[in-house]
Amino acid sequence: MNLTYRLATIIDAERLGLLAAKAWQAAYPGIISQAQIEYMLGRMYNLETIKTQIREGDISWLIMIEGQGNPTEQKGLPDDENWVGYASYGPHPSAPDEYRLHKLYLDPAVKGRGYGKLLLEAVVNRLPLGAMQLELNVNKLNPAYSFYLRQGFRVRREEVLDIGEGYVMDDYVMVLDVRP
Repeated sequence: MNLTYRLATIIDAERLGLLAAKAWQAAYPGIISQAQIEYMLGRMYNLETIKTQIREGDISWLIMIEGQGNPTEQKGLPDDENWVGYASYGPHPSAPDEYRLHKLYLDPAVKGRGYGKLLLEAVVNRLPLGAMQLELNVNKLNPAYSFYLRQGFRVRREEVLDIGEGYVMDDYVMVLDVRP
């Protein structure tokens, strides 16, 4: 398996949104309604939201690429790359020694190959030395919950978040110790 990673730039925003839609349409039917999927995609993955996050730099977007050169940071052109996943992460807003994993998704065609674990490891390896924990939210019915447990995450708490338009996120908040 020949995988590389690179941080997203503004020119990647549209393609990130398209990969998100593909991943979400495979992951969330049966967990949340199609209307909620579309609402959340529109809020979290619209072009301007992604561009703003990349431009401001508080949230890093890491792209996982299959079949490119050696497994180090690459500076290729998006059209020439076979994107198989992405993650976004940044400092926790209220805990200076924690980071938040905002997103971690794979192209449905590559699920089951161990890429999720590798993408998570790539994120953890990019955290600053002062980061002690990585926190995330996962829908209680999402099979990714089991994946995160296998990676060493534990449930910190449960929460139901009102995200507008009558929709809620019914999640586990999970945490991983990244430093001994």
